[in-house]
Amino acid sequence: MAFIISALIVVVFIVIAIGGDVMFKRKIMAAIYTSIMAVIVLNIMEPVPPVDGGWALGILVYSIHAVPVIFIYGIFSSAISEKISFALEKYSNVLSLILHILFGIAFVLPYGVIFVSIPFTQLTFCEIFFNYATLLFSIFAVIFFIIDYILKQKFKRGE
Repeated sequence: MAFIISALIVVVFIVIAIGGDVMFKRKIMAAIYTSIMAVIVLNIMEPVPPVDGGWALGILVYSIHAVPVIFIYGIFSSAISEKISFALEKYSNVLSLILHILFGIAFVLPYGVIFVSIPFTQLTFCEIFFNYATLLFSIFAVIFFIIDYILKQKFKRGE
């Protein structure tokens, strides 16, 4: 728990240093909305059996695992993606989306390499990059990007 809190504090300082208070507020809001959607999607895609607790336990378990990842890794990687893509004004949104997807894949890739029972050298390209977890994390990265983009437009208009 202490690690999660200290990691979140570091992410807060980095995001504020990179983009200021407005970016930090926007990323926090995007993380909240993405976390809610991720917990719902995970409960639908991988439901906990009713005998074991059903939706209530699913919400608790998925919240414990997904929310810290989205708040720490998601906010950090989104801020880095936005900062990198800022250099290309015309294609900044496309580059930011691509970087979000790559960061989503990059989070799951070490897990798949370490915890898959087959040795890494025997895995095919498709088994490494196109597995269930990689697909889900890439979807969550795209959801985070879309929500952040909508919030960025709202903040620009002053709503």
